[in-house]
Amino acid sequence: MDATLRLAPVTPANIDAAIAVKVRPDQEGFVSPVVKSLAEAYVHPDVAWPRLILDGDRPAGFLMAFLDIDWDGKGLDFRSGLW
Repeated sequence: MDATLRLAPVTPANIDAAIAVKVRPDQEGFVSPVVKSLAEAYVHPDVAWPRLILDGDRPAGFLMAFLDIDWDGKGLDFRSGLW
């Protein structure tokens, strides 16, 4: 079986699948729940880039990134990150 991984925007059609993505109990201290990340994305739509990781049509994970943020507010230090 070939894996077909892709990133999909979180939409009304797949938000429940995104929220259902969980890490193992021993990993919970390393990341916030997906629902918290989605709340952060909602209040920072110009910064946050949330995506559902799909293996075919099956949810396999979640990621959020920020891209080309003016870090110092002076246009001198632009950063991107993934969490």
